[in-house]
Amino acid sequence: NQLRGRSGRQGDPGSSRFYLSLDDSLMRIFAGERVKAIMDRLKMPEGEAIEAGMVSRSIESAQRKVEARNFDIRKQLLEYDDVSNDQRKVIYQQRNDILDATEMDAQIQSLREGSFTDLVRQYVPEETVEEQWDLKSVERVLADDWQIQLPLRDKVAGANAITDDDILNSMGEVANGVVTSHHYSASHNSALNKKFVAAFEKANNGLRPNFMAVGGYDGMRVIYEAAKATKGAGGQALLDAMKGQVFESPRGPMFIDAQTRDVVHNIYIRKVEKVNGQLYNQEFSTIKDVKDPGKTK
Repeated sequence: NQLRGRSGRQGDPGSSRFYLSLDDSLMRIFAGERVKAIMDRLKMPEGEAIEAGMVSRSIESAQRKVEARNFDIRKQLLEYDDVSNDQRKVIYQQRNDILDATEMDAQIQSLREGSFTDLVRQYVPEETVEEQWDLKSVERVLADDWQIQLPLRDKVAGANAITDDDILNSMGEVANGVVTSHHYSASHNSALNKKFVAAFEKANNGLRPNFMAVGGYDGMRVIYEAAKATKGAGGQALLDAMKGQVFESPRGPMFIDAQTRDVVHNIYIRKVEKVNGQLYNQEFSTIKDVKDPGKTK
C-alpha cells in the first residue's frame, strides 16, 4: 500500500512511475467514478500514461484516505488490546494478593459469596414470585458443580408461601455480607414494622413478610382511607381520594404522588447479616423519596 515516493532503496533520491487500474479497490472505493468521468471527457486512449495533475491529485487523496482508514483500524485494535491489558492487570493483581497473603479466608469468602449469589440470582431473580423461580436448576448446579445436596423445591412445597429472602437464607453463610438495595426489609427498625412482622408471622406459621406482603398491606390501607373519606363512593371520587395520601408504612414514610398516583418511598441499602440465627437484610443507608424507577428519567 505504499504507492508513491519510492525509488530503489528507501531513502535514495529519484522518481517512480506506477500503474493503477480504475477497477483497483483503492480507486473504486475512494475516487473511481470521478477519475473515470475525467478520463472519458478527455477521451484518453486505453493504456496511455496519465500525466494530468488533477488525476494524480485524486490518486494522492485516495491514498491518504486509505492510510487514514488503516490508521483507524490499528487504533481500534490498540483500544481492544488496552481492554485485554486491563483485564490482565486485574488477574495479575489477584495472583499477587494470593501469593503475598498470609491467610486466604477473606479472599475465599468473597469469591464464595459472589459465586453463590450469582448462582441464585441467575435462577431466582430479585423481586420475583415463586412461579418465576427455577429451583430445579439451582439444585442441579449445586449438586453437579459444588456437590451440595439442597432440597429447595421440598422447602417451597412444604410451605404455604415463601419469600425471595428465604431462598437466599437457605443458602446459609455464603449469603452473609451481600449488599443490595430495596424498599422493604423485614428487619426495618420501626415500631409499626415490628408490629406488622409479628402479626404476619403469627398468621403465617412464622413466615417472615416480604415486599409483596407489605405492598398488599399498604394498598389496603390506601383503599380504606379513600373509601372512608368518600363515605363509600366509588369511581373517580375514590381515585381522587387516593391522591396525595401521606402515611407511615411498615416500609417507612411514604406518600401517593398527587399527579401520577405513583408510590413515593425510601430505598434502603442493606447488608445481609445474621440476627438471632437468621439471615436478614440489615439497612445501613437510606435514599429518600424515590419515585417509580420505571418512570424516572
